[in-house]
Amino acid sequence: MQLLSDPRSRLHAAVAGWEHPIERTAMYQLDMLDLLLMRWSDKGKFKPVPRPWDKANKPKSKSTLTAAEAHRKLRPHLYKN
Repeated sequence: MQLLSDPRSRLHAAVAGWEHPIERTAMYQLDMLDLLLMRWSDKGKFKPVPRPWDKANKPKSKSTLTAAEAHRKLRPHLYKN
């Protein structure tokens, strides 16, 4: 369980859906850089530095199946007639 709580581990990154692991100090530095860039940029032109979790947990496609239909497709052996 220690690996899941550490963002530096590849296991944590894979479970979270991140592209790569990252250290906590790097997270802090990215936040500080964003604050500086936000302060120095023109209004409306600020774009934050990308994070590994920006692309994580986004659904790839929306399903039109109901929960019961999905269950039948995933567990067909339970519904044999």
